[in-house]
Amino acid sequence: MFKSTVPILTSTIIAAGAIAEDQLIGFDNQPAAADAPVKGIAHNDAATGEAVSILHIGLRDLVAAGAISSGDLVKSDANGNPITHGGVGASFARALDDAAQGDRIQLLINVT
Repeated sequence: MFKSTVPILTSTIIAAGAIAEDQLIGFDNQPAAADAPVKGIAHNDAATGEAVSILHIGLRDLVAAGAISSGDLVKSDANGNPITHGGVGASFARALDDAAQGDRIQLLINVT
């Protein structure tokens, strides 16, 4: 699968820690912790104190940190990467297709 984004709502924040492109961002403006609410997904790399554009609502292809099935709710793992929700923690998206760990997966992002 190729990498794609369909942004509906984006904003710019100041990174409170080092952020990598496609990493899930928490409300503390750092990579999201396991099970934590997700503020958005980083569009670009940023060092502490730099601006980073984040996606709040839209479609985004990300690399799955574990197996995810179409229709699953998705949450953050301990490294700010997407994993299956599993009924614990805050979800931020729904999977639109299947992916094994390391595969790209299209997610419908709605962090509201």
